[in-house]
Amino acid sequence: MGKKKQKTIKILKITEHKTNYFTPLIWTIISIGVIIRLALPFLNIDFSENEYSLAINILSRDFWGLFNPLDYSQTAPPLFMCLIKLCTIFSPVENLQTANFVFRIVPLCAGVLSIFAFYHLLTNIFVNRFVILIGLSLFAFNPALISYSYELKPYSTDVLVCILLMFYFIRYNPEGHWRQFIQTLTISATIMLSIPATFVISGGLIWGAFRDCRKFFYTISAFCLFLIFYFVYHLWGVLETNGARLDQLWTTFFVTPENIMSLGQIWTKYNLNTFILPHISLCVIGSGLFISFVRDKKLGIISTTTLLMLLTASYLHLFPFSPETSIFLIPIGVLLICQIPNLFSEHFWLSKVLPICFLGLVGYNLFFTNTVNIIENHTIVKNRLEPNKSKGCELIFRTKLLQDKFL
Repeated sequence: MGKKKQKTIKILKITEHKTNYFTPLIWTIISIGVIIRLALPFLNIDFSENEYSLAINILSRDFWGLFNPLDYSQTAPPLFMCLIKLCTIFSPVENLQTANFVFRIVPLCAGVLSIFAFYHLLTNIFVNRFVILIGLSLFAFNPALISYSYELKPYSTDVLVCILLMFYFIRYNPEGHWRQFIQTLTISATIMLSIPATFVISGGLIWGAFRDCRKFFYTISAFCLFLIFYFVYHLWGVLETNGARLDQLWTTFFVTPENIMSLGQIWTKYNLNTFILPHISLCVIGSGLFISFVRDKKLGIISTTTLLMLLTASYLHLFPFSPETSIFLIPIGVLLICQIPNLFSEHFWLSKVLPICFLGLVGYNLFFTNTVNIIENHTIVKNRLEPNKSKGCELIFRTKLLQDKFL
C-alpha cells in the first residue's frame, strides 16, 4: 500500500506540472534568459588579450593544426576551436565588430542551449513545480553564465556539455556490457570539446560501479582507453609546451590543504553567491549534497565524484580551480541548492511558502546585490593583463584578418 501511495503522489505531482500557470512562468524565465544573452552582441564588447590570442591561433592554423599545442600560452579543446574555425569560414566578416560576433557565436549558442538543457535536467530530477522554478531562475539569471556566454573561451561550452552528461547518466541506463562500452567510448569524445567533461564522466562511471559492478569494468576500460589516447596525443604536448607558463599564471588557483576553503569561497563568490555571503552559499550547497546522499544517491555520488576529481587534478597542477575554469560546476551547485526546498515539497504549506521565500531571497540578492559586482569582477579577470599587450594582440589579430581577406 505504501508503494502505491507514493506512486499516486508522484503521478499527481507530475500532472501538476501541466497546469496552465506553470508553463507560462517557465517560458517567461527561459525567454528572459535567452533575450539577455542574445542582447550581448549589441553591446559591442571588445576582445580581451586572451580572446585575441586564441583568435589568432584559430586564424593562423588549419583544422589539423588546432589539435596541436597553441601559441601565446593558450589552451582550448580542439573541437571547440574547430567549430569556431568553421564559423569564420562560412560567415561573412565585414569589420572588426562582425569578427567579434563570428568568433563568439559558438559560446553564445552554447549559453542559449544550456538553458533549455538545464530545464530538462531539472524536470528529470525534481517534481515540485516551485523547485523547478527556483532552479531555472538561478541558472538562467546567473551573472557568471551570462557574462561567459559571450566570450571567446570554452567556459560556456563546458556548462552545456556538463548538463548533457549529467542528463545522460541520470536518465539512461543501457543494457548489455558491450553497448555500455560503446556508449562510454562515444561520450568520452566530448573531452575534445570540453576538458572538464573528464570529471563529470568520472562521476557517472563511479555511479555505474555502485549500480552494477560487472558493467563498471567495460565502462571504465572504454573511458580509460580514450583518455590515454587523448592524453598522449594532445594533453601531454600541451603540458610540455605551456606547462610552466600555465603553472605560473594559475599558481594561486591550485588546491592545497591550506587554501581549499578560501578557493571554495572565491568560486562561490563569483559563480553562485545567492545567499548574501559566499560562505553561507557554500554551506547551503554542502547541505544540499548531504540531502542528495539521503534522498537521491545518484546525484550525490555523481556530484561528489566530479568535485573530488576536479580537486585532485588541481592539487596535481593539471587543472586550475578558478572561477572561470570551474564554471561547469554551476549546474551541479544549483541542483544541490534545490535539494533543500525539495526536501519540504511533500508538505503542503511548506511546499507553497518556503520556495516563495527562498526564491524571493535569491532574486533580491541576485538582481540588487551581486549582479553589478560580479560583472565588474569578471571584467577585471578578463583584462587582468596589461592594456598595451592587449593592443598588441589586437594589432596581430587585425593583420591576420587582412591576410585572410576577412576585412
